[in-house]
Amino acid sequence: MKKASLILLAILAWGCSSPPPPATPQTFSTYNTQANHEKQISLEGYLRFPAAALVSDTMILDLAESLEPKAKVASVSTKVGSSANQVEKPPKDYTDKDLKVHANDGSLVELNQKVRVSGKLIYSASGGSILFAPVDIQKI
Repeated sequence: MKKASLILLAILAWGCSSPPPPATPQTFSTYNTQANHEKQISLEGYLRFPAAALVSDTMILDLAESLEPKAKVASVSTKVGSSANQVEKPPKDYTDKDLKVHANDGSLVELNQKVRVSGKLIYSASGGSILFAPVDIQKI
């Protein structure tokens, strides 16, 4: 019961919190460190579907450093929806062309368009680090 209350409190705080502090620009070589844990950072790259997607009210997307198939990738947790900084729910048998991400101005990000994504880094030494909400997606 206590754990459920803490989770509920965290969700409410996330939804009612003030705007995040400015993000510190990082590179794919430097962002994934313990020193950046729970700090607001930004990375530039290209959004794409992960190899397997689990969709609920959020979805994990890959942010690739380049358009190369084996580029370094960071995980980004994005809310599902059709508003600013959200990704639309893909069909069951999606392809890359089904990726519909709305930038911070509400417009759709074009396929293979470079973006700057800002969010709080949740660091994991095992390589499962993730940029978490609030996530801001800016076209560049």
